[in-house]
Amino acid sequence: MSKSSIQQATKVFNIIRDIPYQLNVAQKDTSCSSKAKLLGELLTRLGFTVRNMCCIFDWNELPIPQSLAKLATKKFGKINYHFFLAVKIDNRWLNLDPTWDKSLCPPLPLSTWDGKSDAVIAVPAKSIRVYKKKFKFENRLKSGEFAIIFNNWLAQTRRQYER
Repeated sequence: MSKSSIQQATKVFNIIRDIPYQLNVAQKDTSCSSKAKLLGELLTRLGFTVRNMCCIFDWNELPIPQSLAKLATKKFGKINYHFFLAVKIDNRWLNLDPTWDKSLCPPLPLSTWDGKSDAVIAVPAKSIRVYKKKFKFENRLKSGEFAIIFNNWLAQTRRQYER
């Protein structure tokens, strides 16, 4: 890939990353799988090869209020799935995770990408693997009480750390 193609890809990554993250409420879904899917489509149009990635994580290991982590664990258990991408550049697979928008950082980790190395994965990842299916939007976290409470916390966090 040319230097200008990689620069374009990093700009696209930043644009998708900075779409405000939200779990699905009233058909608005900008969750990890939705943002990864959109980023993958755009990078493919730019000529990059991408693959879907998945990892297991525990809500209790995220820098979120303990009450939210407890609610997530109570509703979904300790094994939860997070989706992101890998892009092939110079015969190397680099992880890309556009999950958290920059207005959530802090307290959540800001993922940056220089086009040369892995981006930060949004969650403390365990058991990373290629996800061979297409991303689906029927995720158990995207509706119900948890989504509403989590989205409210996200909105409060953005207001608290407005720049």
